[in-house]
Amino acid sequence: MVEAILAWLVSGFDPTLDELYGGLGMSPRQAQRIARRFFGVPPAQILKRFRALRAAMLLANPAMGEELHDQMMAAFFDQAHLIRDIRRYTGRTPTQLRRQSIERALLDPAAHGEAGSLLRDAAD
Repeated sequence: MVEAILAWLVSGFDPTLDELYGGLGMSPRQAQRIARRFFGVPPAQILKRFRALRAAMLLANPAMGEELHDQMMAAFFDQAHLIRDIRRYTGRTPTQLRRQSIERALLDPAAHGEAGSLLRDAAD
């Protein structure tokens, strides 16, 4: 179950809950209970957190292309939604994250495993 959730998260910028539930072979409610046990929150919250953290990593990357930026922005309702979610889960605004990552060279896509594949592709 945990591996299925992780694979679902890295399948795209904004995977749907139906994709997760369809691939698990169990009821949505049962999947929610298991996700809450292992992650502390239901799948919808896992997705929201992961989407915001991925967006923060991408925005901190100065080499991010326009196409990747457009795909990321399509996962959010508007810019305010993006900023609010990033600030909620990182404690910083996108501008603060970008400034800190450039100043301290903190951005290392290799450190993020499969989730960093989008960053590695953007840097190439």
